[in-house]
Amino acid sequence: MNHERGAALAMMIMMALVASISIYAILFMASSQARQAAFTASSVRARYAAEVGLVWAQQQLRADSTYCGNPPPPPIQGMAINVIVNEGVCPPPASPKIRVTVVY
Repeated sequence: MNHERGAALAMMIMMALVASISIYAILFMASSQARQAAFTASSVRARYAAEVGLVWAQQQLRADSTYCGNPPPPPIQGMAINVIVNEGVCPPPASPKIRVTVVY
């Protein structure tokens, strides 16, 4: 009878250990996915802000062909957008190019 009690106790301890390891693994995966989703959302916001800056620079160039990036576009949701235009009239002369960077 004492052997059976000891075996049952050992079996319960092992089951509790396996259950706690499983719960820890599930919680770790959930928190990892939450971090990944936050990073993805942040990079998507930055990409859209860069596209907005590009369109804004194109509109400025249509209105004024001597536009060289000043004034910069207004911040979008706390992200500063930097537009650099190399269009022949802007130093240094280079092939036509618009570069947009986003700081967030």
